[in-house]
Amino acid sequence: MLDDPFKKGASINDLVFYNPFSYPISNYTREGVQYLMGPGSNRSAWSDSSTFITFLTRQINSHADRKVYTERQSQFSVRLLETVLENKTVAMSSFWGIFPRDFCAFATGDQWALTLYSVISRSFSIEEAYFATLSANEPFVSRNISKQIMYKLGKVDARLSSDDLDPQKTAGFLLARKIPDGPAGIAMMEEAYLRYGIEADEAFTTAERLGRSPSIEWLFEKFRSIIDITQCRFEFGALAQLYANSITMEADGRISYHHELTHHTAGIYWEWRGAAIETRNELGGDLYALFDAFRCRGTQMHFIGNWMHHHGVPIVLVAPVEPAISSEIGGKYVGVSAVEAADITGSTWEAWLSDRAVSRVEFDESGVIYQIDAAAGQVQQGYWRIRDDSLLTVGLFDMLIAAFDLPSMARGQRQIAGVSLGRVAAIEPCFLRRVEGLSSPDR
Repeated sequence: MLDDPFKKGASINDLVFYNPFSYPISNYTREGVQYLMGPGSNRSAWSDSSTFITFLTRQINSHADRKVYTERQSQFSVRLLETVLENKTVAMSSFWGIFPRDFCAFATGDQWALTLYSVISRSFSIEEAYFATLSANEPFVSRNISKQIMYKLGKVDARLSSDDLDPQKTAGFLLARKIPDGPAGIAMMEEAYLRYGIEADEAFTTAERLGRSPSIEWLFEKFRSIIDITQCRFEFGALAQLYANSITMEADGRISYHHELTHHTAGIYWEWRGAAIETRNELGGDLYALFDAFRCRGTQMHFIGNWMHHHGVPIVLVAPVEPAISSEIGGKYVGVSAVEAADITGSTWEAWLSDRAVSRVEFDESGVIYQIDAAAGQVQQGYWRIRDDSLLTVGLFDMLIAAFDLPSMARGQRQIAGVSLGRVAAIEPCFLRRVEGLSSPDR
């Protein structure tokens, strides 16, 4: 039924999911996201004879309804795959491994490796296919020392439990699965560290913090703990239209206008609703405007939204941070005590958002963040405050809020991990790494 151009020899343990119908069918659900197969598409799970069939499909994300659709690759993509992989061994998720430094350099710098990544980047399962295929070909295939080092659980989205920590059951394996959420996961982590004789890292010494699951609502609670937007004056306008006004978000929930009103307004009443600002023309009335995208460029906050009753026209609010931010700095240590914690002042830090080193910054004792620019020198990038042993930043990464609360030492360098509002996701992981040679010692 299915043509697999890289299939060699007799089929052994092949398992293929195929949709013969003219409409999408559900395949499985993982972490609240439903995975469906499009008409005439297929998905390969495990195969000892060939896994190229997995490259023949791609995934399309529908973020609005939390669904992922699997559909066929175009014939042009299939032909390019055949060309790039000619005379190569194709592997899927044959194993998860620990790769040496020269493998990592090859995977990120070799021309054929990068071409392969570009070609399969939209296939059904890119990470497993990419690393497994590289390791199954020269120059690394002769260096594979184990073909099965992961302890597998049979079902989709399985979670490890304490039963899986049995040393006899897992002898010779690495545990490469997620742990349960909440207290059960914390208890299992503590048990695993004890059984395997692992010294607990600083990041896992406080169960309360380990059990915390950051969310965008949690980040905005942190934002509102240091920023009072009723204290500043916003410039309000519609993008691509010649209209502007100045407004103040009053503490009683009303919106005050500083210029003559026209029929275009930001609304009469406002309120925070989770991670967004909603406005209405009457209490309990229909939603008039919604502001749910936020940036902070230097000293200016930008709230971006849409007029719900004007065909979704984009609108923006801009205001300075200075009048709205709390004057209380709150200290200079991130962590549970001044003995364990990191002193953020007097040092240069490399600021990372997800996998990108965005800038080098310094935290002035006045509560201002300065970006260290080789050409321009010190440039103000935002503000910082300490609340509940956490470092809160406004303007770092050009984001409205980021929170850092997990100090640690990695390879002898001081780091502080946290979460930030994101560009490609609602929140993204972030961390600060102290730049050695440009830092004063910890207090």
